[in-house]
Amino acid sequence: MEELDLLIKEADRLRNQGRSLEAIKKYQEAISIARKLGNEKAVAFCYQQTGVCWKIEKDISNAVDNYQKAVDAYRSIGDNVGYGATLRDLGIVYEYHDQDKKALEFLKQSEKVLQATGNKTHLGITKTKIGLVLTKLRRFDEAEHYFSDGIELIRTANKYSYFMEMTTYLNWAQLDFAKDDASNMINKLWAAYGLITCYNEEQTQLRRIAQIMGLLAQGYFMLGQYKESLRFFKKSLELLSSMSDKARGVVLKDFKADKLLNGLKESAPDLARGLVLQ
Repeated sequence: MEELDLLIKEADRLRNQGRSLEAIKKYQEAISIARKLGNEKAVAFCYQQTGVCWKIEKDISNAVDNYQKAVDAYRSIGDNVGYGATLRDLGIVYEYHDQDKKALEFLKQSEKVLQATGNKTHLGITKTKIGLVLTKLRRFDEAEHYFSDGIELIRTANKYSYFMEMTTYLNWAQLDFAKDDASNMINKLWAAYGLITCYNEEQTQLRRIAQIMGLLAQGYFMLGQYKESLRFFKKSLELLSSMSDKARGVVLKDFKADKLLNGLKESAPDLARGLVLQ
């Protein structure tokens, strides 16, 4: 059991660092061991996280395939929290590929399943993800409602998760970004970063820190604070340099790096001289 736990922990670490393909190999090893031990919950979890890795690699087919295996495994042991969480992950993978209406369908299914379990943490993060999709659909008032409900559920859950609260702030900042509300966007991003540092998770959350730094760069650019914008842009690019091309591409797309680079070169050419995307 100890070997299985260590493998999963290492796979999780690699996934959070954006080293998705390496993580997949570790999860596959863990699945083999978990099957021998008859630990179906660990099998389900590893398939679910393998799906996350393929999502990061922008391989929708492999992501969906692994999520479906996780769904089957969770349902076989009557784990409705795992089942609802994986429905959420299916929604997220479609959101990653801009299939937002399909994403919303899966997220609504997840909301229904998790509502029945009484698990506030997982229900809260599902509401957060619904808020993110509604933001992309420019249904801003509905999105605000879902983000607000999501963070309240997460904060009042019996089993608190800093990660879920951090993710909510990070996703909620995307709503402010879409609304051109730089000040509120920056405040939420600092709240997200503060949670990571408060729990000493800087080394395990490199991909999300890179995302936060990139969005901060956008926020300060929107305020005309070009030096600050450039500083955070460079921090994001530095963190992304160790990640796979596709994992890096997902984050660059998330904070619209191309647009930011062009904006900096136009508005502050001396500062941005020589700056390129890796």
